[in-house]
Amino acid sequence: MKNSRHKSEYSTNDTMDTRHTTMKNTLIYQLGDIAGLAQAQFQATYQHIDPVIGINTQLRKSGYAVDIMTIDCHVSKKRMTLLLEDAKPETAGYQFGRSDQDPSAHFEPIKISELTQQGFFDLMVKALVCAAE
Repeated sequence: MKNSRHKSEYSTNDTMDTRHTTMKNTLIYQLGDIAGLAQAQFQATYQHIDPVIGINTQLRKSGYAVDIMTIDCHVSKKRMTLLLEDAKPETAGYQFGRSDQDPSAHFEPIKISELTQQGFFDLMVKALVCAAE
């Protein structure tokens, strides 16, 4: 029996240093926590799919004002990528693809206010359940 308590965990490639003492308060991590709640909801409905949430801030460390979140199914290789750009604080971009393929340059816009637990759940269903192989 699975533990019904949810704990928000996601993979990250960040290393903690003095420049990132407030990184848990940044938008990407706030959205990561919300996506973690949606992940628990998703797994309760789709028990055969185990989505993994990843946060990548390497582009920011390389001088680009963006952060990326991925939600992957390691079995099917389906992926949703969420792109947050500092220049567009009210919106994010998302796309559905595969973890074994490079993402396209086109991202569909979505308002940050729509990235609620239900919003992430709906995106996970579209990306991991409904998306064409």
